[in-house]
Formats: sequence, structure tokens, C-alpha cells
Amino acid sequence: MDIKTHKEIQTVFNEPTLDINAGIEISGDEDFFIRTLSKIVKSDLHRMIESIRSTMPKDNKQFYAAAHSLKGASSYAGCTRIHKISESLQTCAEQKNYGLAVPLFNELVNEVKEVQKKYVEYLKSKGRESNV
Repeated sequence: MDIKTHKEIQTVFNEPTLDINAGIEISGDEDFFIRTLSKIVKSDLHRMIESIRSTMPKDNKQFYAAAHSLKGASSYAGCTRIHKISESLQTCAEQKNYGLAVPLFNELVNEVKEVQKKYVEYLKSKGRESNV
């Protein structure tokens, strides 16, 4: 994927924030999906975002690795937009395109907030509580 402009990234928003069915399918069953999503929302997303933030302008190899890790983790949790943004950040690292990486990172931060909201809504629909 060759990314040159932020406009090319807008296709990300055709994806759902949280695709429950895809997450359950990838995870294998709903209980495992809920545990995976909970772990990702409560700790992994914040840790991975901080890793991207701290490495993006300084260490291209670590920036790529952090985006790659987030891409993988987000797919298991059904976080389709985060997955797509992470994939784009990974490409930015390959291309050393930090001009595009910064707005993508900002989109990522906003999308994490949306995932947290959807996560709470989903747990409520299942009669469970969240402490996000």
C-alpha cells in the first residue's frame, strides 16, 4: 500500500469502530472475545499508543514494530478502524512518512475513545459492567 495523502486514509471510516461478529469469529467464541477485548481496551491500547507516540519521530524500527503490534491486537478484538489506522501507520513507518503519520496518530487516539464507548455499550447489552 502506497500512502501519500491523508485523503487516501478516509476509507478507514467506512469500517465499523467495533465489529463484534468479526471479533467473535476471529477469537473463536464470545467469552474469549470479551476477555480479549477487555484486556485490549483496559491496558493494551494505551500501552501501544504510548509506544507509537514515543517512537514515531525517533526510532523508525520501533515505530513500525509498535504499529504492527497494535494492528495484530486490534484484529483479535474486532477493532476494525484501529486495525486499518495501524496498518496505515505501519506503511508510514516503511515510507518514513511522518507528515502523514501525525494526523493518523491523532485519528488513532480519537478512535480509541470510540472503541471504549462501544466496549461499554456492548458489555451493558450483555448484562456486564466495565470499569473503563
